[in-house]
Amino acid sequence: MRFPGNVRELRNLAERVGVTVRQMGSWDASRLRRLLAGSGGVQPAPVEPAQAPIVDRSKGDMAERSRLRTTLDANGWRRKDTGQYLGISRKVLWEEILKYQIFDEEPVTGESE
Repeated sequence: MRFPGNVRELRNLAERVGVTVRQMGSWDASRLRRLLAGSGGVQPAPVEPAQAPIVDRSKGDMAERSRLRTTLDANGWRRKDTGQYLGISRKVLWEEILKYQIFDEEPVTGESE
C-alpha cells in the first residue's frame, strides 16, 4: 500500500483506525475501508472478513479485565506493585494489559462494558 501523505498524516490515520477498532471491539472491514478511502488517496489492500474480535467480550474475560483495572487503580498504576499483589510478574501483567486493551486514561465505572 502506498500512502501519499506525510508521517504526521499517517500517524493520525493509524490513531483513527485504532480508536475505531477499540470502539467496535473487532475489525469492521467496511468501516476501515471508509476511513482509508477518506484519507486522501490511500488504496487499501483487500481486507478479509474478521474471524474473531480483538478482545473476547465474554463475561469471564470482562470480569478478569475489570479485576485487573481495579487492582491497577488501587496500586496507582504501578505495574510492579500490581504484579506482586496479583502474584504474577510484571511481564505477565503487561501481557494481560495488552490482551485486555487496558488503558490508564479510561474512566473507572461501576458497570461492565
